[in-house]
Amino acid sequence: MKRTVQKTIAALLLAGMLLSPQAALAGEIPKDKKADYEAVPPQYSYDDSAAVKAPDDASSRFMMKDGIYVNPDANDTGKATLMITGDLMCQYRQQNAKFISDGKDYISYEKYKEILKEAKEKQAEAVGVTLPQESDPSENEPSASEPSESELLPALPDSSVTVPPLDLGVIPQPGGTWDFRESFQYVRQILRRGDLVIGNLETMVSQSSPLGMQIHRLEDKPYLNAPASYLDALKYAGYDLLTMANNHNVDTGLRGIYETLRNVDDWGFMHTGLFSSESDDRYIIVEVNGIRIGMVSYSAFYNDKDSNLTESGQDVLLNRYASDKAKADIRAARKAGAEFVIAFIHWGAENTHDTTWNQEQYARTLARAGADYIVGSHPHALQRYDIIETSDGREVPVIYSMGNFLSNMQRDINNDTIILQLNLQRGKSGGVVVESHRIYPCTVLHSAAVKKSETASPAAPAANARTVSYLIVPQQAQYRSLIDTSVSAGRENLKFLDESLARTMEVFSRRTALPLPYDPYDIESDEPSAPLRSPKGAANRLGWILANAAASR
Repeated sequence: MKRTVQKTIAALLLAGMLLSPQAALAGEIPKDKKADYEAVPPQYSYDDSAAVKAPDDASSRFMMKDGIYVNPDANDTGKATLMITGDLMCQYRQQNAKFISDGKDYISYEKYKEILKEAKEKQAEAVGVTLPQESDPSENEPSASEPSESELLPALPDSSVTVPPLDLGVIPQPGGTWDFRESFQYVRQILRRGDLVIGNLETMVSQSSPLGMQIHRLEDKPYLNAPASYLDALKYAGYDLLTMANNHNVDTGLRGIYETLRNVDDWGFMHTGLFSSESDDRYIIVEVNGIRIGMVSYSAFYNDKDSNLTESGQDVLLNRYASDKAKADIRAARKAGAEFVIAFIHWGAENTHDTTWNQEQYARTLARAGADYIVGSHPHALQRYDIIETSDGREVPVIYSMGNFLSNMQRDINNDTIILQLNLQRGKSGGVVVESHRIYPCTVLHSAAVKKSETASPAAPAANARTVSYLIVPQQAQYRSLIDTSVSAGRENLKFLDESLARTMEVFSRRTALPLPYDPYDIESDEPSAPLRSPKGAANRLGWILANAAASR
């Protein structure tokens, strides 16, 4: 009954929001702001016929009350468990793997080549350049290697010539369906233990813009845009709040920003880091079991695509990191009632476990600005945990990178990931402190051979195997046992899980203050109430795992 009342109130609140001027800003570009915010139009034309609708049950367990999100069903216990993950990406290989269509509206690669050729010819004609003939007209699909930035035109004879944007015209999203929920089927059991579940959404969700799988066919370069059904999967996994500041915020242009914000709202997610109006708070406050948690989300860079927005558009819509800005935002969050502040920041170098000088400098300035915990993203690899000691005597934990939580990136280290469990409680003095924190190592298997059932037929063991694309597997016995070792693909999966755990342990064993479930094969209890394992003996455990991983190669 209480849940029914909650949904009714939520529906009424949503109806009121849809009628308010402020809500209109989150749904479409304000007519008087387009010229103020957009410096360069996207290289494609928006599909004006595109439409998307959130499912009827896409509600949130949190509601806005006096500027703070609260869960009406929660009790004021003075204890809060947060589950936090890294980058939630939806790249072209994932989209291809999850795409279901009858093929009637799926544009062939040859058609994409025609679109690109025509666009390049128009662009070249505008600046008086003749394009060279293609050397290999029988070109196949783009390679599976990491995309690289490349010039679309040969060098111009006059550097003062302005090159117009490549105009690809309207590229409607294919009308098939996607179902990404299966990727989260194991980890959702862990995530849903949290009183608040947070992830970093590193993709746009713009229905009138082309998808990542389409732009990759055209240009073979970084571009992230997901179908709206990706949000279904995040809701299924248990996410409540999405941090959104990242270097792909301008991939789908100005309209794509507003559409993404509207879709995230419609699917019932709280969010911060990407904005629709100068009046938006640059922080969010969520009350969890009586504890008011403030969150800020920044990006250190935007792939140079921020130049597609005017200076005003960048200031209003994006959230570029600056120390004075962070200080003002955190101070404002405190004034609005935040008792504990988590700073999320997109920074660092890609595909490495090593932190940069800038990351370490930014971490120190965030700690001095008043952050109580710092969570990093963007490197697409796990990076170390540390504690920053401030001049006022505070100790501020920082995880420099949580890695990708779901992606299709190819390097081994791109597929090592973690879930951070952060347990907060109100201390005797009334302040909120970190009571404990731990990580759950996980691994992304691009093609996972898993059991259809717990028992297999001795006569036909392979018949018990099924393949799941892009499956996130927790490094725990109960989930590892679901890998089907009766087939060679399953044995390769298990080997990769061992190697992934070894890499993860090596990253986080350098600082033993962050407890880990050291033995993935012998976890007797994994409930939040279970005592945390002691980090003592970590070096020996790490040596054992590394030795076994090496022996299995």
